Amino acid sequence: MKRFVILLALIVGFGGLALPASAQVRKAEKALKKEQYQEALSFADEALAKKPEDAKAHEVKGRIYQAMASASAGDDYKMYLNQMKDAFDKAGSFNPKLVEKVQNQITLAYFNEFQNGINAFNEAQSANDSAGYLKAAMYFEGSTIIMPDSTGPYVNWAFALIGSGDDVGAIKPLEMAVEKGKPDAEVTSYLARIYLTNDRAADAVPLLEEATKHFPDNEELQNMLLNAYGMANQIDRAIEVYGKTVADNPDNKVYRYNYGSLLLQAEKHDDAIEQLKEAVRIDEAYTDAQYNLGAAYVNKAIAVNNRINEIDDDLRENRSSLSADEISSRESEMDTLTNERRDLFGLAITPLEKAKTLGEEDGREVQSICQVLFQSYVQTGQTEKAESIQECAGY
Repeated sequence: MKRFVILLALIVGFGGLALPASAQVRKAEKALKKEQYQEALSFADEALAKKPEDAKAHEVKGRIYQAMASASAGDDYKMYLNQMKDAFDKAGSFNPKLVEKVQNQITLAYFNEFQNGINAFNEAQSANDSAGYLKAAMYFEGSTIIMPDSTGPYVNWAFALIGSGDDVGAIKPLEMAVEKGKPDAEVTSYLARIYLTNDRAADAVPLLEEATKHFPDNEELQNMLLNAYGMANQIDRAIEVYGKTVADNPDNKVYRYNYGSLLLQAEKHDDAIEQLKEAVRIDEAYTDAQYNLGAAYVNKAIAVNNRINEIDDDLRENRSSLSADEISSRESEMDTLTNERRDLFGLAITPLEKAKTLGEEDGREVQSICQVLFQSYVQTGQTEKAESIQECAGY
C-alpha cells in the first residue's frame, strides 16, 4: 500500500476562470445539483447542438458523467468514467483557459476512485469478502480509465482480483503494470506465476527473461524462468541463453546453478557437474547447488548403470555367437563401468551431505536429499551411514 501515499501530492487547489454559460448550460448545472442526471445531460446536449465547441458545456457534461459513475457499478460505471474523461478532455482542448481546471477535476476524480478502491480493499480484507474484493477491483480499474499511465491502480486492481480468487482476471492489469511501469520484481513474479499455473509458460519465458536482466540476483525469478523453460519445452533455448549469460557473468552463482541444472535436465552430466562445481565454489552454502551437484553425479552413475545393463543383456543374448576374446572384452568393459559407477556415487556423497546439513539449518524439508544420499551410501557399501539416515529418507 506504499503507492497510495504519493497520490496525496496530486491534489491541487481549484480555481480557474468563470466562463459565460448559455441558458442550457445553466439549466444543466441546476439539474446536476438536484441529481437529475438525464435531464442535465439533455440540457448540455442542447447547448452542444447549438455550439459543438462549447467548452463550458463539455466541462459540465464531464461532471454529470462523474456523478453518474459514482451512482453506478459494473459496465455502466466504466462507461460513464470514459465519457467523463472524454468530456473533460474536450473542454480543455476547446478552451485553453479551462485546461488547469479540468485537469484538477480529472486528478480529483482519480484520487476519489483510487481511495474508494483502498477502502473497499481494506474492508474486503478484514471480512474476507470476495464481493468486496471485486468492488475494490472495479474502483481500481476506474482509476486506470481516468489516468491510464499511472501504474499503481493496475497493480492494486490485480491484487483485488487475486483476493477475490480470480487469478486469471488479474493477468490483464498485471500485464498493463509491466508495460507501463518500471521493472518490478514483485509484479513480474505475480504475473509469471499466474502464467505458469494456467498453461501459459510460453508467455512467461520472455517476461522472465526480461525481468532477470534487471534483477540478476533474484533467485525466485531465476527459478521461475527455469521452470518456464521446462514447461514450455524450450530447454535448448534455455541452455543457449544461460551459456551466453554465464560466459558474460562467470562469477554469478545463480547463473552457474541455473545453467548446470538445465544441463542436468538435458542429461549432459559432465557439463552440468562442471557448472555446479563452480556454483558451490563461489558459495559453499548454496544448498540447491550442492544438492544438484550430488544429483548430477548420481544421475551420471545411473546412466553408467544403464550402459552396464545393456552390455550384460547383449552378452546374455549373444554369448553363444561371440568369441572368447569378445566375451572377455565385454566383461572387462562391464568391470570398468562398475568401478566408475561406484566412484560416481562416492563423489555424490560430499555435496549431498553438505546439502542435507544446510537444509536442516535452514529448516527445509530434506527427505529428498536423504533419499539420494541413502542410495549413494548403499552403492558405496557404507551400510552404517545408510542406516543412520534411513528414517530421514522415509524408508
